[in-house]
Amino acid sequence: MAKWYKKLFKKPHKESQRVSALRALKKSDTERWSRADVMHTNWEERTIRLSKHINKNSNVVEFGAGSAILKDVLDKTITYQPVDIIKRQENYLVCDLNVNPLAIDLTHYDTVVFSGVLEYVYDIDLLFQELSRHITYVPLSYACSDICKQDRLFNGWLSDYSSSELEEIFKKHAFKIIKKYIWKDQNLYFLEHE
Repeated sequence: MAKWYKKLFKKPHKESQRVSALRALKKSDTERWSRADVMHTNWEERTIRLSKHINKNSNVVEFGAGSAILKDVLDKTITYQPVDIIKRQENYLVCDLNVNPLAIDLTHYDTVVFSGVLEYVYDIDLLFQELSRHITYVPLSYACSDICKQDRLFNGWLSDYSSSELEEIFKKHAFKIIKKYIWKDQNLYFLEHE
């Protein structure tokens, strides 16, 4: 378990109870994401890895953009829109993927990036149903329950999909896996809509 997370939550049992309560109500953890101390630079490497597979001239929307490090590493021909559960800066759009994945008009984009976000989404099937209407490319990460053995409640994760369950959702909505690899107990996927 990461040292920064242990420092953030001094009482792991209480944190697990809090996340269990959120899960029971199918609510997002807006309290957590509203705090300034939850953004960590060790997440940046994952985002940079995903960015290396985004085509020039793409129109990108990043959900769970956090500090928007992705913008700084994308090719200059790429347009970029950060989205998060809270308005971190003026140019951010706000969307709670557990309340209304349609809150963002996706007709302006061809690429959606999820770096360390889908673990906090209950219904990934519904989300990919919506993505399949407009999006052609999706780079994403997910700590699948059969790969990553970390305590999901302690980490604040709200969903528990295995690799096969997640891949079945991709297939159901005509997203083909063009590349996949494991990085630090997480699956990194690169999907194209067929």
